[in-house]
Amino acid sequence: MVAYITSLTFVVLAEMGDKTQLATVALATKYNSIIQVWLGTTTGMVIADAIGIVFGIVLCKNIPERLIKWFAALIFILFGLIGLYGSLPKHLLTLPVVAGGVTVIILLIWGINRLNDRQGSESEEPLIIRTCTAGTRGDKDSRKATDV
Repeated sequence: MVAYITSLTFVVLAEMGDKTQLATVALATKYNSIIQVWLGTTTGMVIADAIGIVFGIVLCKNIPERLIKWFAALIFILFGLIGLYGSLPKHLLTLPVVAGGVTVIILLIWGINRLNDRQGSESEEPLIIRTCTAGTRGDKDSRKATDV
């Protein structure tokens, strides 16, 4: 039940004003049919989420959790940088501004990593939500997904 409530809360908060919600508003405006648009967008989201869940379970069993987190973080940073590049005025994209931005990103990554390492040595609970956990044997067959 904790996983359900946590997932529900995170998805509702994350999707507010997201491009999916804005696309849903556009579809509702175009077709003027609440039930059909709601069912279509909900079905699409369920399918997309199911694919994500299956990939998450497979990745959790076969790839170390730390590698998954770093890869996901780097992808998000890359998308953020691409978005900034596309939306910033070109006169702001100078070498000092870009170098400063990259420096800030590197310092933030370093700081978060240090906080996680320090917190991990002080307690069992990580600073960032744990997605997978290794069993007592430590092999990949003993990994399992856990409630958040």
